[in-house]
Amino acid sequence: MILNHQPFYVLQVTLFPCGKCEETFKHKKDVEEHRKSCKNVNLDCTHCGQKFPDYPSFMDHQKVHYSFVCNLCGKQCAKEIQLDRHMLKLHNHVQEGVDACMSCKVTFR
Repeated sequence: MILNHQPFYVLQVTLFPCGKCEETFKHKKDVEEHRKSCKNVNLDCTHCGQKFPDYPSFMDHQKVHYSFVCNLCGKQCAKEIQLDRHMLKLHNHVQEGVDACMSCKVTFR
């Protein structure tokens, strides 16, 4: 799978997050326009039912439900593939059974 990925590697684009929802935009002016009408301000946790006023606080809360933990720094991840990417990007460590593109740090199991 990694061999199919590498020929299509492209530079990552900086995205601007809304902050009220999970939408991201390529241009700052687009996110500013979106924020004026964004109504997604009541987010409920599917794990415990707690309500959050904005997307960043909702995502921060999700960490309490995560089950994959980095043994080098303690970062918690919800999915094993997220932990694999974290290990590669921050610690330059590839776990056994994981392939990684060294150009863009995408991981494959």
